[in-house]
Amino acid sequence: MSLQLSSDQRAALDFLDSHQGEMIELSEQIWEFAEPGLREYRSAKAHCEFLSRHGFSVEQGVADLPTAFMASYGSGRPVIATYAEYDATPGQSQKPVPYREPVVPYGPGFTDAHHMLGAAASASAVAVAEVLRTRDLPGTVMVFGTPAEKLYVGKPYMAKAGCFDDVDAFLGWHPGHTTNNYNTTRLNLASGSCYHILFTFECDKPWDWMGPGGLAGVRHPGALEGVQVFYTIAKFMRDHMLARTRGWSINEFIMTGGQGTVDGWPPDIAQILYEFHTPDVKSQEAILKILTNSAETAAELTHTRLSIRTVSKSRPGLPNAALGRLLYRNLERVGPPRFSDEEKAFAREMMEDFGLSPLEEPFNETLTPPEEAEAAHRQWMIPGDDHRGADDSSEVTWHAPTGKLMVSGNALVSQPDVSYPIWFEGALCGTSAVHKMGLVAAKTLAASMIELFTDPSELEAATEEFAERTKDGYLDSLIPDGQAPPTDLRWPQWIDNRYPDRPPEGIQWSVPPAQ
Repeated sequence: MSLQLSSDQRAALDFLDSHQGEMIELSEQIWEFAEPGLREYRSAKAHCEFLSRHGFSVEQGVADLPTAFMASYGSGRPVIATYAEYDATPGQSQKPVPYREPVVPYGPGFTDAHHMLGAAASASAVAVAEVLRTRDLPGTVMVFGTPAEKLYVGKPYMAKAGCFDDVDAFLGWHPGHTTNNYNTTRLNLASGSCYHILFTFECDKPWDWMGPGGLAGVRHPGALEGVQVFYTIAKFMRDHMLARTRGWSINEFIMTGGQGTVDGWPPDIAQILYEFHTPDVKSQEAILKILTNSAETAAELTHTRLSIRTVSKSRPGLPNAALGRLLYRNLERVGPPRFSDEEKAFAREMMEDFGLSPLEEPFNETLTPPEEAEAAHRQWMIPGDDHRGADDSSEVTWHAPTGKLMVSGNALVSQPDVSYPIWFEGALCGTSAVHKMGLVAAKTLAASMIELFTDPSELEAATEEFAERTKDGYLDSLIPDGQAPPTDLRWPQWIDNRYPDRPPEGIQWSVPPAQ
């Protein structure tokens, strides 16, 4: 098949070349905002304003998520969509300098470049919209603003609310990172499942414990002890929940630690959130059962009342090889990102600062065929598994055939027996290297969308594959009916304490630096 771009594709790519400054400006705005999940107030607004300027109809606050949105241009079918992510990661603040230095101590920042992920996705859709308008092509291009990807919240709740029901195909992308540093696409691998479950312990009857109670008597163990006992039991049971060889994980976060100080009264409430990733729902439910039993035991021991809440559950993803091949063909047409001498020098400085011998070519400027990339992944997987890692984009794959692109630029080429620190990615995310990555991603997405609009056989092949992959059963949303999004919980709020005189609306608190 020819690798020549069609005139419609060339028009989209020319548009992106001439408007790349807007894309870069959007990504740098969001990098500066660095808003964590469910707190992306200004970041979502910036995306909506960008899309509105280019003629998109925008609906904000969809699925009861204040920082989610849907944007569309055109009319009729096919409906081809992409998605934007824009949440920062708590604790990963990093200046664009070749040594470890946060912008704000303990602040949120970007390591996997969600600031550019969203900007490139929105820019690709704008380029496609321009071609639909100037060439008078039928169809609708959509952008879904999906908040809190790190919390696996945005897409599962948007899926449950029916936001994705009318889409004919999704094309998404993700920046490369140190463990997946390829310019490639996915064919037969997909993300696994993630559960977020909140366990709340409440000490609401301390006077029933023993002795006279109160400040002068025997102190009730309290809600925080409930969390600690549960955490300890779960740690002991961890070897019996996860296979040792799959790279799957269980992580926890104490969301509320008692809401007391040093008073003698037992803490009234404590909450711990568990996140766990496995390749399938059966494994997830087995882990949840053990965690539930452990929490119930801890509550009984500590004389506390236990509540369990589903914060989020994402389904394991469905790959689509037809769209993977389409994306890779257009990635070949666009070519991999190319980095400047200055960008390479910056990367070498980071290596030297970390005590490594600098590489002459620190960036990946090659394409990796998807079959080769998947074979590399399978070295770390049990034979027969088709899922690795977790990502809430797996939710869209149950609503329409979905292609996944990977482009590198915020991570360095791997070296044997070397583990790069995460701040390497954070530093690169603030540099022009990420602009090169984003432009390649936007062009590849746009060229692939144009092909879906102009060649019905491509969409037909993807749709047939989707039907084949779901013929043995469609997995419905795992979010319980009637469950509201977890916007009420005590997620990390953030105020950039460089600017104490102008905090953003709705943000109240930050972690002070250690003295």
